[in-house]
Order: sequence, then C-alpha cells, then structure tokens
Amino acid sequence: MTQRELEREVASQTGETFQTIRSLGFSALRETIPIEERQEPLMVDWDEVDRRRNTRGIY
Repeated sequence: MTQRELEREVASQTGETFQTIRSLGFSALRETIPIEERQEPLMVDWDEVDRRRNTRGIY
C-alpha cells in the first residue's frame, strides 16, 4: 500500500478530508509488534525522570 492509498483509505473510513489526514502524518507500521509487547502497560517512571533531570550536567 502506498502512502497515498493509506491516506485515502483513512480519510474514507474517518470521514475526514484527504488533506486533513495527510497533515496528521499517518504512516503504515513497518514491522509487526509481538502481542506480548502490545499488552504491556505504557507507564512513565517519574522517579527515573526526576533522577535524570537532577543529574543532568553533573559529571
């Protein structure tokens, strides 16, 4: 499926214009994601984020 075909199909399924879909940047997945990875919850470890922020630039 070409990029244009994908955008036209998404537009026809959603009722949006082709231009709107193109501006949103839809793209086809290049590889299959194993089901185990898709079922893992998406979480942010805020403690890790804070650690990285607080140690940035310290050597």
